[in-house]
Amino acid sequence: MICQFEKVKFQHAARFLFFLIGLSALLETPAGAILLPPPPPTQSVTFGWNPSTDTNVMGYNIYYGTASGVYTSKVSVGNVNTATVTGLVVGTTYYFAATTFDAFNNESAYSAEIAYTVPVATTNQAPTITAMQSTNTAIAGQTVTFSVTATGTGPLTYQWMQNASSLASATNAVLTLNNVTTAQGGTYYVTVSNSAGSTNSATANLVVYPTTAATLAPASAVNGQFALSVSGVPNYQYVVQASTNLVNWVAVQTNTAPFTFVDANASQFKQRFYRSYYLPASTVSDITNGLVVYYPLASNGNDSWAGNNLNLVGSPSFSSGAINWNAAVPTYGYSAPQQWPQSGLTVSAWINMSDPTANYIVATCYGNSSDSSGSAYMQFFTLSSGLTARVVQNMDVNYIGRSTPATLTSGWHFAVFTWSGETASSSIKIYLDGVQMDNADNNGGTFTGVYPGSDVPLSVGAQFANGSGIYGKFTGSQKGVRMYSRALSGAEIGTLYTNGISGLVF
Repeated sequence: MICQFEKVKFQHAARFLFFLIGLSALLETPAGAILLPPPPPTQSVTFGWNPSTDTNVMGYNIYYGTASGVYTSKVSVGNVNTATVTGLVVGTTYYFAATTFDAFNNESAYSAEIAYTVPVATTNQAPTITAMQSTNTAIAGQTVTFSVTATGTGPLTYQWMQNASSLASATNAVLTLNNVTTAQGGTYYVTVSNSAGSTNSATANLVVYPTTAATLAPASAVNGQFALSVSGVPNYQYVVQASTNLVNWVAVQTNTAPFTFVDANASQFKQRFYRSYYLPASTVSDITNGLVVYYPLASNGNDSWAGNNLNLVGSPSFSSGAINWNAAVPTYGYSAPQQWPQSGLTVSAWINMSDPTANYIVATCYGNSSDSSGSAYMQFFTLSSGLTARVVQNMDVNYIGRSTPATLTSGWHFAVFTWSGETASSSIKIYLDGVQMDNADNNGGTFTGVYPGSDVPLSVGAQFANGSGIYGKFTGSQKGVRMYSRALSGAEIGTLYTNGISGLVF
């Protein structure tokens, strides 16, 4: 019986050898044992093969593991021509091999190996709103803009809402209200949707003040000076502006209607023009607490606050109340050293970029290039349609900072960064058009304090270092550059923004 068993076993092994050769070949060709593509995503895989014609084969074993030739799991199946392996981890590569066995559990050698990576499930990502810009106050007749930035699986659809009601044809990422009326005041938000879901933005409250155009009438001169009467809606605030060329206007008085304006400086001008308009109460007061320097940049580089004037180099020009930097030549300005505050900071500027995607310096403070660490104090710059602000201890080594998403577009924008004096990046904030926009840290090394040196002049429109080159040159226009010795609040920044768009500070 033993010999007979051995004989039977030998004959069966011979048949097995033939089968395995066939199986190996079949497993390596599309016509044999192949993976039948499952509907993705999945955590299982199905094998198929041509069945053996050997009558002694009772079934098949499928071995697999996560390393080639190392099989830590086994699935036994009967005399069938498919097998499914479940419980696989997506994104993981598995290695499979097959054997046959007979009624006595005699098992063949492994077939050729097949490698298979379980695909990662690809699902639609619901929309996420990363940034929103809004206008909070306007005068009837002005243009109001709301915009939102969202991510998620496309296509994304937008629906703007006013007071919880859908606005007709307001289905883009940007909502523009031309010639706005008081009836358009209220609460605004946008619903962003895709096939995976929807989300609502934060709400923005828009206050539209009535059209309260002032009437100007010549009044009796006082001591030979020019005077005019301003009439409008009683108890509403109005600003009077004056100009010598109908291009550049300066605010000369703000008062409650009706009132009489007396221009004590009229005799100093060959001709002077006047205009007046209603001003919301929230925009009447300028922010001067902690103001260190203020460069209107309307016609020169003078500091209108403390007399720390910029030294303009190169060939910048002035038009429409702003400086136009020409990046083709060295263009930078710097003020006297030892003016930078060390325990808090705000830098603000109105910018109009020739290329919103370019990398330009808005304002910076760079140390003496003879310092081996290349020290700096502050950098505020555009980067790939976004903004980045840094407070630096050692240039490109130890610094804290924050960045914004890519939201810069053509046209004028009000860019601000604040630093409250701490050593974490969270102490820095960046605002764009009155709205805080920073969403990512931009830091390096270990920041323990600012550069202690005194040679830290302010550069506007480019980065400048003593004995070094000029780079990051701004291409476009700037105006209204300010620096404060403290971190302004969000409400104060909103006031500066509203003042700017209403023309109060230019």
